[in-house]
Amino acid sequence: MIPNVKPTIPEADIPLILRDIKEILLSRQLVLGRNLREFESAFKDYVGTAHALGTSSCSQTLQMLFQYFGVEDREVILPTLNFISAANAVLWAGGTPVFCDNGTSSLLPTLETIEASRTGRTAGLVLVHITGHINPELSAIKEYCQREGLFLIEDCSHAHGSQIDGVKAGALCDAAVFSMFATKVITTGTGGMLTTNDSRIADYVLSARHQGQGQDLTDCSTIGGGWHMTEMAAVLGRYQLGHLEEWVTRRGELAQVYDRAFARHPKLQLLKPVGRSAYYKYQVLLSPEVDRQWLVARLGELNVQCGAVYHPPIHLQPVYQRKFNFRAGTYPNAEDVARRVVALPMFVEMTAAEQQTVIDAVLGVLR
Repeated sequence: MIPNVKPTIPEADIPLILRDIKEILLSRQLVLGRNLREFESAFKDYVGTAHALGTSSCSQTLQMLFQYFGVEDREVILPTLNFISAANAVLWAGGTPVFCDNGTSSLLPTLETIEASRTGRTAGLVLVHITGHINPELSAIKEYCQREGLFLIEDCSHAHGSQIDGVKAGALCDAAVFSMFATKVITTGTGGMLTTNDSRIADYVLSARHQGQGQDLTDCSTIGGGWHMTEMAAVLGRYQLGHLEEWVTRRGELAQVYDRAFARHPKLQLLKPVGRSAYYKYQVLLSPEVDRQWLVARLGELNVQCGAVYHPPIHLQPVYQRKFNFRAGTYPNAEDVARRVVALPMFVEMTAAEQQTVIDAVLGVLR
């Protein structure tokens, strides 16, 4: 089976990682030590921000940001074509998630769909770089948020190494969150990262991720938790980050091969990025007459594993339907795209033969 995604851990890195983890175990400094500081320093330098802070997860980092921005009893706009953890983080922070639709035949929201979801209680907005593609309307959305006094957070879970106009994802808005989950472009097994140029945000998260401490744990002035990254995870992250440019380049090369193979197919619409995409996944949009489930099942019989991006959208998840009484048809563009988008295998170690197998299988099944 050719997998949909696969984490890359170079064999040459493994003895070095094990050596560093042995040093951690011998030192008994399992958290908040040298390895985390080194990973954070390298990450902020790579992204180009003043601050980077390692955390226990991307969703927990979002929750801390929502606490900082004071969303309790207020609303946060986020795409419904998204992972449910982002909306859950709003709820954990005491706010209300308000969804917006994406554009027609697009994975990303537009300024128009965002404005349609705004109310007098809106505190801010989360923009998700789905599959590593940065929103082409980012400049207009930033101007809108600045004009209206709304915070703007990047969700870079898919976008390690993505960039636009020479600026990397993670350095484009008020603050950004990254996921280091096992399937991501780079991984620490699980974990997250905050990036920002705002020292007030960084100071808040630095405190909140360790029980709200000030000078020490006798001086807690923030409601926090145990939301920091471990030293062992930071070791893996540091080695992963060292390969990121190489891996993003490789993913771009794989995407170009897919682009050439599918460019003129009448039943496939390619989703092209602006700037550079990390291509966490390679998505194609099926024409309406192609049954997605049928296609995925047939490809599975040919040993090609396909994925999706957020099917169903958050508003159609059972828990959100019960809590907020959402119904099908509320966000028609997102529902349409979720039914038709397919993620083809994309991973750094994919061979030319494996990719050709995927291409032949897709073209053969569609014939």
